[in-house]
Amino acid sequence: MSSPSTGSRIQIGPRPSRLGPLIKSGGAGSVYLLPDYPDSVAKIYHARVDPPSYTDRVEAMLQLRPKLPDQLEGGKRYVQIAWPDAVVRDERGRFIGFTMPALDVDSTSEVEQVLQERQARAAGLPVGLGHKVTLAANLASVLAALHAQHHYVVDLKPVNLRFYRASLYIALLDCDGFSIQGLGRRFHAPQFTPDYLAPEYQVHTLTEAGEETQDRFALAVVIFQLLNFGIHPYSGRPKHDRVPTDVPGRIRERCYAYGRRGNAAMEPNPVSAHAMMPVQLRDLFDRAFGQTPAARPSSAEWGDALRAYAQPSRGLIVVCAKHREHQHYAGQSCASCMRQELLTRTARNAVPRPKTVSPLPPIWTAATRVQLQ
Repeated sequence: MSSPSTGSRIQIGPRPSRLGPLIKSGGAGSVYLLPDYPDSVAKIYHARVDPPSYTDRVEAMLQLRPKLPDQLEGGKRYVQIAWPDAVVRDERGRFIGFTMPALDVDSTSEVEQVLQERQARAAGLPVGLGHKVTLAANLASVLAALHAQHHYVVDLKPVNLRFYRASLYIALLDCDGFSIQGLGRRFHAPQFTPDYLAPEYQVHTLTEAGEETQDRFALAVVIFQLLNFGIHPYSGRPKHDRVPTDVPGRIRERCYAYGRRGNAAMEPNPVSAHAMMPVQLRDLFDRAFGQTPAARPSSAEWGDALRAYAQPSRGLIVVCAKHREHQHYAGQSCASCMRQELLTRTARNAVPRPKTVSPLPPIWTAATRVQLQ
């Protein structure tokens, strides 16, 4: 059976329709405009991925939809989640995909792009602490609605997350790849990324029973990166040569260097802002990266905490008195100033190394080992 394409006749629920122009094509399917439904698009699975295998998963998604209504702001509609709205069948009544809200992807950017200040500035994206706290709060709130229906992202990481540049609302895509709770059955999410995988699953297989604690761990990693100049919570300076050089290995060995009690194996990145965070946030991170998976803060708890900091009227984040483009937590020193001063001092003290002539023939190269910092 070949996959439908632009112009193909389809059934959306009981109504006949046609596929419009192709928007994009991915590994599992292609997304098309729908001339009869301007606010929706259709995801049509490729024939090679066996569309019927997705039937029960999509039906379960239709039955247990997270409560994430579109946001209206300034006359513009922001779709928070590309969740299925209706089943799509071909002319013979065979399941081939689903419709979902049309999301203006061109007005969004990856969360990954705001983690590094230089990259964010080059792309014209927000770099202020207030904006990043707002992004983190919105992400936690969207996940809380998803978790309330017992659905989990599992492969949660900045490159998989998008946000609207104008409003900072989060937009979740590719939701049919999430772990979905059906009526009496769970549809597992097989993919994950080792740099965002919880310590217990660096050693043992991630099972369906652990997917919520995995989401809680990955969410905390993303929030830590958002609030701390893109620094991964398991990066830093090893105190001895037995510390793994890769992030998954450091997660496995629980080398979290930013806790209130420190870590015997790792020192923090010198430009980290963790020491200038409020105790409330530091305690949440300590729970998220501590020894007890069940103690990890829920997405709802993160959302409640971060929303307070994201509200300008609360005055919990203030403009720096020294550099007006900087922001910091009220009652704390400015982490951006600290970071800028340290980087400037480091650059000033750097002494160029004299060039040396290698005694080896030109066809040889000297091997170097790069240590993760």
